[in-house]
Amino acid sequence: MKKIVTIGLLILIMSAGNVFALDNGFGVGGMIGEPSGATVKYIFGKYNAIDAGLDWSTWGTNAVELHADYLINNYTILKNLFNVEGENQFAYIGLGGRIKFADKIIFNNSLNSIGVRLPIGISYIFKDTPIELFLEIAFVLDVSPSTNFNLQGGVGARYYFF
Repeated sequence: MKKIVTIGLLILIMSAGNVFALDNGFGVGGMIGEPSGATVKYIFGKYNAIDAGLDWSTWGTNAVELHADYLINNYTILKNLFNVEGENQFAYIGLGGRIKFADKIIFNNSLNSIGVRLPIGISYIFKDTPIELFLEIAFVLDVSPSTNFNLQGGVGARYYFF
């Protein structure tokens, strides 16, 4: 079964060709880090995107969380800082929210919490295949039922369908 899925994904990726446009697309993928889980992203316009994730955390507690962010892409920061050319790699910053459901209290955090997210990251979208690789760090400020600061991060990939 694993071979069939792998071969199917390879055929899908190879058949995509140059149909992917950087300024429009819907991607689905996964993220590994703290927390880990499934991720989706909708790019609308060269500089705007919305992403969301359904994640689980096993660091100190078993928790499920849902987050959504509005992202602004910046194509000049990487060029200026690291002399990176091209429009298929970019930095981004965003603002969003998070809802977390945990099974036990650790570090004075609550079982369930609502917070504000500030994700910062870098992305690379392949030129000839609709695949995005990304690295992200998110600052999270829980605001209910108590105030706590958290740091999240990870690496991930998404496949874009259009």
